[in-house]
Amino acid sequence: LDEKTSNSVPLVLAPTITTITPTTATRDATGAVALTVTCAPRVGPLQRASLLIAGREVLAEKIAAKTDTLVFKVISATSGKPFLRLRVDGADSLVVLRTTPPKFDPSQQITIV
Repeated sequence: LDEKTSNSVPLVLAPTITTITPTTATRDATGAVALTVTCAPRVGPLQRASLLIAGREVLAEKIAAKTDTLVFKVISATSGKPFLRLRVDGADSLVVLRTTPPKFDPSQQITIV
């Protein structure tokens, strides 16, 4: 039998940041910080993963196989307490808790010194 499809619709699954380390990042001599993000679902090597931080988009270091752990090197990081979002293939993680009233999720925030 020939397989036929009709009216297909893409399903976008937003990633979730489960942990960020370190939560307090100290810039090195060049002003860079390295951040490790654990996420769900796992990210594959052909997917584009980036971290949105302080108005910037930083690409993840290359991975060889599906993983839930991504490493980001933020060059010229500025001091502050930015909220982070993980973007995988154009879908962003949520930074707001859907409470009443809504509020920013403190687990998605780090301190850069």
